Formats: sequence, C-alpha cells, structure tokens
Amino acid sequence: MKPLTIIMTDRKGATAIWGLMIPIANALVEQGHKVVFCRLNDGQQRHSLPVPKQIEVIDIEVPPNQHLWDFYVQHRTFSNRFQQILEQLKPDIVHTNFAIPAISVRLIAHQQKVPVILSTQHELYSSMSSHLRLGMKLTEKWVDAIVSVSETVAHSFGYQSLSIETPKDSEANQQQKTVIYNGIDIASIKNRRLVEKEPHKLICVGRFVPVKGQAILLQAMPKLLSHFPDIKLVLIGAGTEEFALKKQVEKLGIAKNVQFRGWLSHEETIAEMATAEILVVPSTGEQEGFGLVVAEGMALGIPIVTSDIQVFREVLGKDDQCGWFFEKKNPESLAKTIGQVFSQREEAKLRANNALSRVQEKFSIERMVKEYLTLYETLAQNINH
Repeated sequence: MKPLTIIMTDRKGATAIWGLMIPIANALVEQGHKVVFCRLNDGQQRHSLPVPKQIEVIDIEVPPNQHLWDFYVQHRTFSNRFQQILEQLKPDIVHTNFAIPAISVRLIAHQQKVPVILSTQHELYSSMSSHLRLGMKLTEKWVDAIVSVSETVAHSFGYQSLSIETPKDSEANQQQKTVIYNGIDIASIKNRRLVEKEPHKLICVGRFVPVKGQAILLQAMPKLLSHFPDIKLVLIGAGTEEFALKKQVEKLGIAKNVQFRGWLSHEETIAEMATAEILVVPSTGEQEGFGLVVAEGMALGIPIVTSDIQVFREVLGKDDQCGWFFEKKNPESLAKTIGQVFSQREEAKLRANNALSRVQEKFSIERMVKEYLTLYETLAQNINH
C-alpha cells in the first residue's frame, strides 16, 4: 500500500472514540502513512485524550450547540474550515465516526472528491434524533465503506447479518459493509486482575443520563442492603442526572453505602474497577452500540451483571457462561441477580474466567487494528495515485 494521507474526525471530547482511533492511527503511521485527527471543538467538552506526537491534530472551533439553530451554525462553521483542510491536505481517505460531525464530513468530503470515505457507526440508528437519522441516511450513499461496531448496530441501520472478517476482495465503487468489534487494550490492564477485591463492592461506570440506568441500580439497593448490609456502591461518571441521583440516594436513605467519584481518567477508572467484586451495567439499551465498559470488566476478570439487552448478549455471549443478565429496568430483578453472584462465588469465578477468555479471543485491540488495516488496504486499491 502506497503512503496515504488519512484524516480521522470526531468531537474533541469523544474520548472513547479517540481511544479506539489512536491505536489504528499508530499502526498506520508505522506503515508510513500520514494521519491527521480533525476534531470538532464546541468548548463544552471538558476532557480530551492526549494524542501521540506522530499524529497531527487540527481542532475546528465552533459555537456551542444550545438551540436547534445552533446546529446549523455549527455545521456551516465546521464545514467551511473542514473544506479548507481538505483543499490543503488533499487526503486519500477520510474516516468519520459519530453523526456529529460525520454528516458534515461526508458531505464536504464528497464535494471535494476525496477518493475514499470510511464511516464507523458506533451508535444505534434509533438512538439518534430525527434530523441526525435523516442526515446519516442522506449522506450514506457517498460512503465507500461502513463499519458497524457490533451486529446490533448494523441491524439497527437495516444492514443484514455481516461477517466479522473484513472482505479480502471487492469490486470498484461497491460499498462495503462489515462489523469490526471495538478493541480492548488487554495487555495494559493485565496486572490489574491480581488486585485484591473489596468484599461486596459494586461499581457502575457511565455518564449520568437516564439511559445508563443508575437510577435503577439505586432502586435495587435497599433490598440488597437488607441481605448484605455492608455493600459499597461506587458510581463513576458525570452528567445531567447527577443532582437527581444524589437526591435519590438521600431519599432512599442509602448515602453511607453509595459513593460518587465523579469523572475519572481511564486509568483511574480501571484501577477502581479492578477492586470491585461485581461490575454492574444497568443500561436501558436505547443507546448501547457496544459496551466498552463490559469488555473492560471482562478483561479485568470481574463478575459482571448487565441488563438483558441485545448488544450485551453479543459481547458477553448468549449462553450465560460469561456473566449474569437481569430484566432491564427492573430493580427487583437486578437485586436478585446481584444477590445470586454474592452467594455463588465459585460460579462467579468460573464465569469471570470464561469472560476473560472470550474478550481475549474476540475483543483485543490487536484484532481490531488488524481488521481495520485489512480494510484500509482493500479501500486503497481503489485510489489512483
């Protein structure tokens, strides 16, 4: 593959996305390609991942999106600057991610005749607002390859069952659709598995928004405490529901058993997760396209309790051999399931070991990078140098 110039795009504060793109970019740079991160910055994103020095970064400043009209202003501001960047760099491939700014990126890249447009779908189609769904569908025809991070995501867009393996051969101008699972840097957290677990410690990681289900977990706490009075629940995250969740804790009278840790770095989060006896992921399912925290819990060898939704079955396996599932949005089912894990420690250890084997086989960062590189090589065959 000849040296390429590749632009990857997303919001500046999309740490989960850039955490996936960085190892792919590093591998491309090692092959002699130039990689540029083009990040939309609306000034409302508090945190961003450090970027390796071999990767160029261009931030496009846009006004904050507070009203519907602001969405249009953001689009125009970003698009004008992105067009200038494309004219200057003349990239061979543009790789988009979330709908914002992917819709604008697809449009401008098509207008500028970028040879290859690659789009990774992380979110469920139904989880997007109506204007974003419309934008994604209208611009989809200009995309040369679409990667879904799970079969669940692919099906939500109406794509049929796809092979996980990227295609080895393709016809020119034929749109490719495939699934490449998100990857976990298992080696970086390998030693964390040996950390001593705190008895009856639960941990829940995620944005404080209704769809992440922390309120359901809090509702389950009183019943759990009646059987396990020393339970300690640690909530890691931040978001619009933080005040409401803290008020719920006070109302339930469980403040001494619940700890809000706020937003933590990825390294700090992994360290905190490693000391827990159970990882609880109570998402309602409306916005879960993969579930990185589930895969990270699997890599840490922690017993995992998740809501019974399609994508978690896809990650943990459908046969109940790698974790426990409770009826979504049901606090009583959640409390019962957590109690079962506490009462069946040998079974918990067995399922955690099964989960560790599964994540090593299916969700390693090495596998993800290899599959993306194969896809890039396939797409590069259609670029005329």
